[in-house]
Amino acid sequence: MKTLKVAIFVLLTIMLMTGSALAQNTFEAPVLITSAGQSIEAATVNFHFEKANIKTILENLAKPAKLEGIKTLVVVPGHSLKGLGSAGIDETSELARVNDLIEAAHTAGIPIICVHIGGKARRGTTSQPFIEASMKYAATCIVYDAGNEDGYFTDTCAKNNIPLITMPKAAFLAKNLKKLFPNQ
Repeated sequence: MKTLKVAIFVLLTIMLMTGSALAQNTFEAPVLITSAGQSIEAATVNFHFEKANIKTILENLAKPAKLEGIKTLVVVPGHSLKGLGSAGIDETSELARVNDLIEAAHTAGIPIICVHIGGKARRGTTSQPFIEASMKYAATCIVYDAGNEDGYFTDTCAKNNIPLITMPKAAFLAKNLKKLFPNQ
């Protein structure tokens, strides 16, 4: 009996680490997608939602008022100096905007999904505050393996009971979204 329990535990652990076990959470559209740090990845995430036929609104500078009628908030963290410059804002203002939006969504009972597909390039000290903000109330976290080489997302999600979906390639995002949004 003890051997069976160990075998089941090992199997479940392997499934979680490879992304084979999807989060139990399911979500609804419409979805508001926003960047946290003004990286280009929010547009890529929006493309995958469209590919999965899930209704979205992409708003890189979304504020709490934009949450009206929204059923799910997707936050895509990743610092980009070029993106911040193009948006005409600095890191402090962007982080304040992201925190306000996330707090408003949480207060309104709107589930939040953190999607990090920027790989190693969107990790580090400049992206970290945006990643932490994005995960604060996350109901699920979806991560491209290259951005989780150090196990940060695995450890943080385990510690905070956030279901984690990992992908070997960002190309698998639409497939995973269809499972998270089954009624779309």
